[in-house]
Order: sequence, then C-alpha cells, then structure tokens
Amino acid sequence: MLVLERPSVPRQLAMLGAVALACATRIQFAALVPAFLSAALLLWSIDPRGPRARHALVRLWPTLGAVALCIAALGGRLLLTSASPENLLGGYGALWRGYDPGEVAKFVVYHLAGWESYLFVVPFVVMPIVVAELLREARHGGAREGAFVAAFLTVSSAMLVAAAAFASSPYGYSELHDRYLFYVAPLWLTGFAAWLSRGLPRPLPWTAVGVGLALLLPAILPFGLIGGNIVFEEVPTALWSWAWSAVHETPHLDGRRILALTVVALSVASVAVPRRLWPVLPAFVVAGLILSSAFAWHGEIGEPADLLAAGRSDPDWVDDAVAPGARVTKIYLSPPGCPQPESTRQALFLTEFFNTSVDRTVAIGDSESDGLPHDRVGFGSAGRLVLRSGKPLVADYVVAHPDIEVEGRPVAEATGAELVLWKVGGVVRLADDGYRTLGLEASGCG
Repeated sequence: MLVLERPSVPRQLAMLGAVALACATRIQFAALVPAFLSAALLLWSIDPRGPRARHALVRLWPTLGAVALCIAALGGRLLLTSASPENLLGGYGALWRGYDPGEVAKFVVYHLAGWESYLFVVPFVVMPIVVAELLREARHGGAREGAFVAAFLTVSSAMLVAAAAFASSPYGYSELHDRYLFYVAPLWLTGFAAWLSRGLPRPLPWTAVGVGLALLLPAILPFGLIGGNIVFEEVPTALWSWAWSAVHETPHLDGRRILALTVVALSVASVAVPRRLWPVLPAFVVAGLILSSAFAWHGEIGEPADLLAAGRSDPDWVDDAVAPGARVTKIYLSPPGCPQPESTRQALFLTEFFNTSVDRTVAIGDSESDGLPHDRVGFGSAGRLVLRSGKPLVADYVVAHPDIEVEGRPVAEATGAELVLWKVGGVVRLADDGYRTLGLEASGCG
C-alpha cells in the first residue's frame, strides 16, 4: 500500500524483496506482484488527475523490470534444459494443468460464503460501503484511501481465485481451503475499522448490496462444506461443525438453520445497531473469531494420538513403492454399525492425500464416507469386487487396511494402521471367496 501511495524506487525494491521472501515460504504469494500491478492500473484509471499512462508505467520500471527478468529466466530455463513447468513448481507441479472456468467460479462463490462466516458476517456486510466510499475519495486525489482500496480489491481477488482454483482441482477434494485465503483477513478487518471510525455510514444502495450478498451466499453454499461431514477442520468450519453436532437430535433444528439464523441476526445488527452503541458490532466479530478459533484448536488437539499413529511412516510410502505413472486404488470398509477406528481413517486419508499415485477410492457396500469422493463396490462371483455398473473392479495396485486380504502380492506395509499395498494387475478379488460383507464387518469390529 505504501508503494501504491508513492511508487518510489526504494519502496518498490523493498516490496519486491518482501514478496520474494514470501514466495520462499509459499509460492502462492507470487500473485502479489500481478495484484500490485493491477492495483496500480486501477488507481491510474480512477484518478483523473494522475499521470499519463506512459509516465505511470515509467514510474513502475523496477517492478516491471523484475517481472521481465523473471519471465526471461524461466523461459530460458525451459528452452535450454529439459525442465518442464511442472518441475519449476516443485511440490506444486501437479497444479500445472487446465482448469474449468465454471468450476473455479463456483468455488469463488463458495469461498466467499465461507469467508463471510469466517469474519462473522458484519465486516462482510459493510465492505461494499467502505469500498464505494474509498473509491470516491480516491477519484478526488485521496492517495491513502486509493492505495488501501486498490490493494484490498486486487489482493483479495488474487487470493480468492487461487483458493478456488485449487479447490476445483482433484487435489482440492472439493473443500474450502482457508489456508490460501486467511492472509487477507487484516485487510477486511481494517476496512471494518475504517467503517466504524467514520461513524457507521449506511447509504441505502451499498447497504442493500452488502445485506443482499450476506443473505444470498450462505443460501447457495452447501452446508457440508463448512459443517457436518468435512475432511479439513479449519477455523471457518469448526464452529459450524460443533453446532451441527450439538443440535443433531433437536427437532426442527440443524446446523444449516443455525447458520441461517446467525447470518440474518448479524445482518440486521449491521444496519440496525444505533451509532452510539457501535462497540456492540466489533464485540460480535471478536466473539465469533474467538469461538471459531477455540473450536478449531480443540478439533486439532483433541485426538493427537490417532493422527500421530496414522502418520507413523513416510507420508509418500505408496509412491516410493510403485513405478512412476502407476495407478493405485484405495479400498476401505467402514460399516455404519462398525466404523473404522479413527487411526485407520486418518491413515487412509493421509495416504491418499500425500501419494499422487492413489487416484481412486472405492468403498465396500454401505460403508460410511471418509469425506472424499469414492465409488461403491459389491461382491461378484469368485470373490470379485464389482462396481455398480456390474463391471468388475480392475486395478494395478490396491491399498487397504489389513482386514481386507486381496489376491495378489503384498508390496509394502506402512502407517500406524498397518495399511497394505497389494500388486494386483487386473480384476480385484478378495483372497477368501467366503469372506463377504458380514465377515469383513466382524473382522473390522475385532
């Protein structure tokens, strides 16, 4: 924001150094450079008294030069070596792929809705007011206001799109990922503080936009993404997961209704709390952040023994044991009356998460979901596992918990749950033809 306010050479060099340091921590922060350039373009376009386009570009020569050098270096490496774009991204190489714009747009909406619950609604409701006011002041030469609103819009958008793109990929498991987005929380909370310091302005058009979005987005969001059966217990989901569990036996009440009532109540408070009682609104937000953080912390430390036991091996043990390009199918059984132990569930999930060769999951019979997309299989003749279509399940390799013995050659055994990797190379069969669902259930119950 200081560079946007006055783009001197020292400030630009300091910004580039800070971004480089951030990229060494998480490559996602490379998005801050195009976000900065977009913000500078936005400021130039809205301030009629600003410099001409050529002069504006000349002032940004350190940043533009650094971008040009990076592009040239990366292009030269690709041309002169056998490196590929995937290699340049290191551990994120699998994300060098095509993306469906419709899926990315869907997850932008979902992440916005999750972001609203993360901020406990009120800052979300008032941000359209803040943005409109700061843009108006920027048009009249307000350098500080312009720098903030330009950074807010471009950085928030860049991080939101990055989170949505990852969620739409096979590695995002169709979940919300606040770890790609929470960095912009200080921008939103600073905007909220600016609204409070200005006396809680509530112009009708922008107030209506804020309230409308606040009511609409949670109605679009599938509640399962922030509560109930979720894979990742994170800050924006922990409170609603607790609410879902707390009222699951209460007639006419569930987690979605609690979320709806909370959103409506806080939206009304945003526009109805008198100005003299302004401390009530930040108190609501602080209480929400504390509650969410407390439940998230409890969710992370509540069962550490199971998580530690599940991960008692190299996380990529399957990838290490199979040839490059091999495809592995995960098979699990978790009957409703006899679910897997938590350590086994964690081991199966972590194995799928950390091994790119594990690209398919199948569940036997009416097994409860482990939170990830999967197919269901039943039993055919001679112990074969059969898909719903009637076709036999075919796999090169199979990974399963030790209660499921597969016809084939055991290749590796790992994790605290003693998961086994089998070499199958064809139709998947259980080693014992009579080892059907009831026998598996009994085995799973020990």
